[in-house]
Amino acid sequence: SSLRTSSRPSNIPNAKQQVKQRAYPGRVGLRCKYCRQAGALSSSTVKMATVLPLSVKNLYRAVCRFQTTHFLKCPNVPRDERAKYMALKESDKTRGNKKYWITSALRKGLMDHPDGIEGIILDEEKFRRRVGYCSF
Repeated sequence: SSLRTSSRPSNIPNAKQQVKQRAYPGRVGLRCKYCRQAGALSSSTVKMATVLPLSVKNLYRAVCRFQTTHFLKCPNVPRDERAKYMALKESDKTRGNKKYWITSALRKGLMDHPDGIEGIILDEEKFRRRVGYCSF
């Protein structure tokens, strides 16, 4: 998946578009890079090609849901990549450490929206200090 920020679309009433209604400028989300490369993001029949975690605390669960709901069923994921994922999953039966995910995300500059709005944003200043440059 690739890190992305989203922009707010117009108010779309149907249930399929609800995830897009929660998008706003600067919000961090995850997107299937294989759907993106295939130009299939908007037409993918597999759910959750794009994931917008509600908070840093929920990032781990959002990634887990993405893996089981989208990655394993996505027709755009190459067979060898899915096989690598399955091999890693089989070789390590431990569950992810949520505290590690939270600490790592915060250290990289991800943070909950400071105004209490649901979603994760990138603290660009912290990110620049961490990596020494900014790719925006």
